[in-house]
Amino acid sequence: MRKRVTTALSAVLLTMLTVTPSDAVSRAAPPAVDGPPMGWNSRALGCSVGDAAVRRAADELTALKGAGYQYVIIDGCWAAPRRDASGRLTADPARFPEGMKALADAVHGKGLRFGLSLSAGTRACAGGGAGSYGHENDDGALMRDWGVDYVRYDHCSIPTADFPGKNSQAIAQELASRMREALGDRIAFAMNNEDGNSVPWLWGGQLATTWRTNLVTRPIPDTYAGMLGVWETAMLRLQYAGPRSHADPDLLQAGLGGMTETEYRTQTSLWAMAAAPLILQASPAKAPAAVVANPRVVAVDQDALGKPAAFVRTDGWHHVLARPLSGGDTAVALYNESDRDKTISTTAAALKLPPASRYRLEDLWTGAVWSTTGGISAAVPAHGTVMYRVSARGDASPPLPTYEIDPADPGDDRPGTVEPGRDNELLTRVTNTGGTATVRDVTATLTVPDGWRAKPLTPATARRLAPGAALTTRWSVTPPAGT
Repeated sequence: MRKRVTTALSAVLLTMLTVTPSDAVSRAAPPAVDGPPMGWNSRALGCSVGDAAVRRAADELTALKGAGYQYVIIDGCWAAPRRDASGRLTADPARFPEGMKALADAVHGKGLRFGLSLSAGTRACAGGGAGSYGHENDDGALMRDWGVDYVRYDHCSIPTADFPGKNSQAIAQELASRMREALGDRIAFAMNNEDGNSVPWLWGGQLATTWRTNLVTRPIPDTYAGMLGVWETAMLRLQYAGPRSHADPDLLQAGLGGMTETEYRTQTSLWAMAAAPLILQASPAKAPAAVVANPRVVAVDQDALGKPAAFVRTDGWHHVLARPLSGGDTAVALYNESDRDKTISTTAAALKLPPASRYRLEDLWTGAVWSTTGGISAAVPAHGTVMYRVSARGDASPPLPTYEIDPADPGDDRPGTVEPGRDNELLTRVTNTGGTATVRDVTATLTVPDGWRAKPLTPATARRLAPGAALTTRWSVTPPAGT
């Protein structure tokens, strides 16, 4: 049996020479001050974290400060094994010889904010330090004295025997309430109840800046499958999030190396649609700015309305998500969870947009601006996500082109699949979704891997495409034998 291969036959490239200029790009507003926290977390360093490493990360994070990244957060392993003679938490003297106040001052001196982890129980989750149980007021005052701006409150070593007759939820609520009151309103409070028994999404909005949704794997792994499981769980909790209390699916993985750039863009897209914290796990210098600091995507994450996305449509593999934005715009994500390229579509009516003769679409990853009479579609690569910002206004933008790659045989259910060592026929289809504007001088090209051959069997150009018209081209595609 001949082996089949699935191509990443990249897309049809369009040249539109008339209509109106397609380089109009809206300028994203700066991130909202009280939006989901953005920054860096030291988790990847584990218990090797120290003063020098944190200062270095702060230096690196300044390059992303303009995009909204501002918190430098020590995940754990920072505290000495025991409290001092007066009962105060102290930093590990070997790794933080100058103490936490000096480190916080250094971070503040770079225009950034400083975060620490504490534990609601008797011991810290990592590093063997003391927990805050029974010391909530002391530790809250200490955080304020040190100038801490963000506290991640872990849920480890809880002395449940001290709470007779109370279940996990009641215990967690009481402990979180104690620390929230001790910290005061100035410090961001990130509840990290990962086990799920305390159902933090049901009550966290009353207390916390952020609360965890990730109950599948702890912590989030740097794999596509792991990220997907975390996102699927988060989608079940987003209905409980709001403008000042955000669902937290865990850290961004971009820069760690376990996923492709397409998959990292997808995580950033899905987190932005969820109004989730954008906290880096990789060194800020290794986190690709093009993925984590795209201003248009960040603007969606930080939108002042604070309402997270919901499903418009899903078949289990291909998802349409929508998120209302302040000012009346809507963010739309077309997410292809599957292993094959797929054209995903929706409509203005399905998105419940107000009636309009034309809608303006901005591709948030590329900055391209289009218009449509209501159809919204994109060819989305495997594991990829396309994000649009949609406005119910008709401007002079060119119409949104859509394209598809399909088998030449209508009965073939293997889209994008070709066999090596033989000529395979595929169809490409470019459609003008505009309602009024004609697209002129359209050229479709098919890009294939090195060593492959692709040639059009039918015309690949069109002088004009009227609204709703399509240019369909039949191609011969030949992968080399042995591919």
